[in-house]
Amino acid sequence: RGGDDGELVAMDGNSITIKLHPVGTKVTYPSARAARMRRYEPRLDLYERDERCDKTSDHIIDIIDAFWRRHVPMSPNKFDTVKKRHPQYPAQYEEKQAMLRSATNDEIWALFGEDHPELAEKFRNPNNPNKCPQIL
Repeated sequence: RGGDDGELVAMDGNSITIKLHPVGTKVTYPSARAARMRRYEPRLDLYERDERCDKTSDHIIDIIDAFWRRHVPMSPNKFDTVKKRHPQYPAQYEEKQAMLRSATNDEIWALFGEDHPELAEKFRNPNNPNKCPQIL
């Protein structure tokens, strides 16, 4: 699933000709059913979109991720999972183990401000400084 095994070259009546990857061998099948063709399903982690001008840099995301992993433990139950759906193909999803949060987002934001004051100041909302921003 999600692979690029070949591309359609020709359809003549009921027969289908496919160019197989990576070598480029052409194979003709008597019908689409015999070819076992299905719609291309892109991978979850590879999709193209324009990069935003206000994107948060990767090293800051890594710092935030490490902070969450230090302060919010993973669920010990391996069946306790959450699903992240593909933005363009919602039938496809990626599963990861759930995290057990014992504090509110605002309490975790206060801890983040103690651990990383320079980053907290960068993301702090001046109108509501004690409220956790969406980035965290």
